[in-house]
Parts: sequence; C-alpha cells; structure tokens
Amino acid sequence: MASVIPTFLPVVYDSMPKAEFLNFFRDTVCQADVELFKKLKMNLVVAAALLDDADIKQTRNPSVKQWLEELRDTVYEADGLLNEINAEALRVKEENVCQSSSRNWESASDCIPSLSSKFLKKIIPQIERIAVRLEAFVKQINPLGLQVGESKRQSCQLPIPTTSLVDKTAIYGRDNDREKIIQMLLSEDANGDRIAVIPIFGLGGIGKTTLAQLVYNDQRAKDHFSTMAWVYVSEEYDPTRITKELLRELNISFSDSHENLNSLQVKLKVGLTGKKFLLVLDDVWISDYNQWGNLRIAFEGGLRGSRIILTTRNLYVARMMGREKSIHHMNLISEDDCWSLFVKHAFENRDGSQALEFEEIGKKIVKKCGGLPLAVKTVAGLLRSKTTSEEWEDIFMSEDWSVTNNQMIPPLSYNHLLSHPNRYQSRSTGMTQELQDVNRQLDITFWYFNNSLQQLSIAASEDDVSALYRVISNNPDLLECIDQKPFNHTPLHIAAETGHTHFALEIMSLKPSLGRVLNHDGFSPLDLALRNGHRKTVRRLVRFAPELIRIQGRERITPLHYAAEVEEIDFLAEFLLKCPASIEDVTLCCETALHIAVKNGKLRAFKVLFGWLK
Repeated sequence: MASVIPTFLPVVYDSMPKAEFLNFFRDTVCQADVELFKKLKMNLVVAAALLDDADIKQTRNPSVKQWLEELRDTVYEADGLLNEINAEALRVKEENVCQSSSRNWESASDCIPSLSSKFLKKIIPQIERIAVRLEAFVKQINPLGLQVGESKRQSCQLPIPTTSLVDKTAIYGRDNDREKIIQMLLSEDANGDRIAVIPIFGLGGIGKTTLAQLVYNDQRAKDHFSTMAWVYVSEEYDPTRITKELLRELNISFSDSHENLNSLQVKLKVGLTGKKFLLVLDDVWISDYNQWGNLRIAFEGGLRGSRIILTTRNLYVARMMGREKSIHHMNLISEDDCWSLFVKHAFENRDGSQALEFEEIGKKIVKKCGGLPLAVKTVAGLLRSKTTSEEWEDIFMSEDWSVTNNQMIPPLSYNHLLSHPNRYQSRSTGMTQELQDVNRQLDITFWYFNNSLQQLSIAASEDDVSALYRVISNNPDLLECIDQKPFNHTPLHIAAETGHTHFALEIMSLKPSLGRVLNHDGFSPLDLALRNGHRKTVRRLVRFAPELIRIQGRERITPLHYAAEVEEIDFLAEFLLKCPASIEDVTLCCETALHIAVKNGKLRAFKVLFGWLK
C-alpha cells in the first residue's frame, strides 16, 4: 500500500485550507500557531518532493519501505485533520451567510467570524503533533539517501498520437472482437438512434486502439460507409484541435489560424450532413457530459446508420457516451495467442534452431505477461536483441516481475487509476537501461488493481454478486483503495444507478463508507438510485444506512432536498421517519427541504414537511 502515497499526497496537499480560511488562525490565535500551520504545510511539500525517489528505492531498502508506510499513516491523519479544518471553516462561513441573508459566497469572505476557542483548543495540538512527525520524516532524508528529483509528471513524454494504419499480420486473438464490432456497425440500430456510438472499453495496453484499427481497415466497413475519419483525442481534451483534424481527414478546407471553434464546427456539421459516416475517436477521456454534447452536435447531420467508435479506459466515459449494450468490453488474450504474438516479435530475425533454444524460457516469460498484449510485445521487443540464455533468464528472474494471486504478471502502467493522468512511479534503480525502459511501461500494482476494478465494475453493471466475491477474494484491498479516491464513480454508484439492489447491498455491507462517496458529478449512490427511479434500491439502501439521507452532494443538496423538489411524497415521509434530523440540513444557498418545496410550488411536499415540523 505504500505505493499509493505518491498519488494520494497531492490530493491531501490540495486539501490545504485556502488563504481566506487561514484568516481564522490569524484573527484568533497567536503568531506562533500561525507559524505552526505553515510548518505543517512546508513539511508536506518536502515529503512530496521525496516520494518519487523513495518509491524507487523501497523495493531494495526495507528502511525506505518502512519510512513510506509510516509516512502514509501520517499523511492520512493529516488529511483527516485538514478536512476537519475545512469543514469547520465552511460551517462558520455558511452560518455567517445565513445570518446575513446573503447567497453571495464571496461577499461573506470579509466578515468571517473567528473560530471557537473550543475548536482551536482541540485542533492546535493535533497540528503540532503531525507537524513534528512530518519533521521527523524529513530529518531521515540523508540517512536513507533520499533525494529530491524532478517530477515524473513533468518529465514524462507526451503520448504519441495514434493513426488508423495497422499491421494485420501482427495481431492475434482479436477475430471475435472484430466481428462483434463489425456487426454493430452494419446492423440497424434497435434503439432507433440515427448515429450510434460504440465504445470500446478496457485497461491500458489491452488492444483497444488495435481493435479499432482492425475494424476501420476492414473492407466491409469501407464498403458500408461513404465517409470515414480517424482522430486521436487524448487526455488533454482540445475541441478545436479535434475539429480541425476531422476537417483535414474529410478534406474540408478551413483557415488554420483565423477561424474560431464555432466556425470550424459549423463547417464540420455541413461537411457531414447527408452522409453515412464512420468516425473513430481514439483514447477518449472526456468525463464532462456538456463537453461531449458540444462536440457531438457537429455530427448530428449525418444519415441514419452513421457510427462513432471510441476507445476509452474509463467505464464512466463509455457509459456517458454510448448505450450500455453497445459497450464492447475488451478481455485479455489467451496464452496461445500471447505466444504467437511473442514469437512474431522476439524470434522474427532468428532461424528455427535459435527460436527452439529459447522456447522454454520464452513460454515462461509469456505466462508472466498475464494475457496483456502490449506487455507481451514490449518484453518481446526487448528480448529481440538478447542472444544468450543467461540474458533471457536475467529478465525472467528480474525483481520487477511480481507474484499476484499465484500469477506472475508485468502489466502496463495505468495512468488514470488513483491519480491524475501522467503521474506514474518507476522502480528502476540499479537495473540495466533496457529493463528501465520496460519498467516505465510495465507497472504491476497499477495494472492488477485496474484489472480488478474493471471486473468489479462489470459485475456491478450485471448485478453479479458471485463475481463481486471472486474479485475481492483475489484483491482484498480493492474496496479500501476505491474508497480512498475522492469524487469516484464506484461500483456501488454503478449498481445504484442501474437499480441492482442485491449487488448494492452486498458491497455496502462490505464497505459501508462507499455510500458516502460522491462521483464526478457530485452524486452519492443514494442520489443516483433516487434520480433514476429505482425505488426498491432507494428503500433498501435507506433501511441499511439511514444516515445516507444526509449525504450532501452537489451544491450540498441531500436526497431529502431532491425529494422535496420533485415532490416524491412517499420518500419524503420515509426519509423523515428514518432520519428526522435530515429536515435541518441546508443547501449551499441555506435552503431547507421546506424552503425548496415552497420555492418550487410543491404544495403536497410543503404540507408533509410543515406537518412534520409541527
């Protein structure tokens, strides 16, 4: 678990109270306490600067590993403390807003009352204790040989854009996947959508782009669509660049420097109007529905039967852009296909006798790749130039391979897991340059975690409780890791959103705190069940954990507030019976459920709420 620290600490640092909240301390405590808080912040900064080097050295130095594990515990405690400070600051600020009857957040910033002496008496010793512990970690820098290094996130290279070109002779195990996508392209859409979106979903390195290339170059697709275009989207979403690349693909002229996004998208829409097209959007990370809507509108002039294929590592993105039944889930390839792929790249320049000499160790290495095509290809490419069995054995026995669940796998780094994209960890100190090159792409922990998360998300979407227990038996820390990430669309969110009550209750019983997690849109699992009309799921979740009624999501709106807004009378009564205190909860605008009912003219809801108050 120590490797989670490099991804988690920046989130903790982002939780540091902002300048206006520091006024609490300046106005209420002595200068020494203000300096104490600054000391806490500075020690967090220093610790963060050492994480990359510590994460590399922990594999060979037990003392560094222990340092990281103890730092993790301190960082988690600091995060809880900072959240408590922010919550108290927010509470005092909202009280002031309510008292002044002002809804303008900024206007209240100059009249924030001081923190209570009771709160300060409790919080100052905690700050002091954590600051001292962090300072002790910093003092161990020299004895442990840790050094401040350049941020991996800044130094890593930008991804190379993909193209539609593909070498069909070097692809194995994807014939069935290709046929499924082709059938979706050629068949009439059962939902009546004029332009259907087909998401290809899977973890990094599993072959999503390769499958899209196979389909794009299939003669049946070329015969069926009069217009085709391929564009690499990437995690750095730029609608202007994407629109320009589509225009170039379609041979539509435009001024590269003088046209704004509106002009470009108008030209794109006109160029696609009246045509049956196939567009491929490769490596999509757009999680904002409004951004996707603004891009999609340029495609709406196409003829019925037009298709958009997108590849993504994010199941939330796949569900946002396409229908559930249109999502193609990529699986790992078989061991036989892995071996064929390995032979293609490792033995291509060798004669038969040489290939036979390395076959036994080669098959052992392939087995360690765990069915991930890019892992096989990367290791095979490294071994192409190795001419002795000793060199092959050295790579097979390298410490950078790991045993997970009785299977040895060298997986591809997955960048969008518990952290911001592009932040990854390398464990390459003391290795040969060739092994360092492999290790930059192969990251065991991230791959295995993401593979388990993908399986769990699929199980949630299919209400498969048996699969839930299979996954967590193989990865017991999975639910704990999911719970650590803020604003996360968890498997519980998926189950609640789709009305899979049994699965939702099972995962709640295993990890109740997941019920308090908000997704990227600011909704809790109970919010999603309520907003999607899954009444049974709502009732069972509330019966299991009544406190979920008070979870404040976007704009601090609770499920009770939403029930008042849409006049869900039955749920209003049930929520109040299960959690009477929920009637006191206020939104960001200091509105109770009663205020919301009045504002929206919901007379029946008003009567229920007013009657409860009486």
